[in-house]
Amino acid sequence: MACLILYKRRIIMFDSENDEMVTMDGFDDCILGICMRCGQEDVVAYDYAKVIETLMSRDGMDHDDAIEYFHFNQLGAWVGEHTPCFILLDKDSVYLYT
Repeated sequence: MACLILYKRRIIMFDSENDEMVTMDGFDDCILGICMRCGQEDVVAYDYAKVIETLMSRDGMDHDDAIEYFHFNQLGAWVGEHTPCFILLDKDSVYLYT
């Protein structure tokens, strides 16, 4: 059973039966929670837009570079069944992040 502990709308700890969940170093502020899927292991769920914003603000990338980096190095990185997922919360902003 997954457990998500929030403090002031921020995740401070999560626990799951899946001890092998993969996280991305330096992107803890972008974690939305745990994605539970039928017949599959739980995975960490990241806020797609927040990851892009972090790449831009922290790493100094422009928008196009952040999108390219994200799609190749994060979204495109398959590290097994515990690979994190990315969620775009605002369907109207999908064009800003593709």
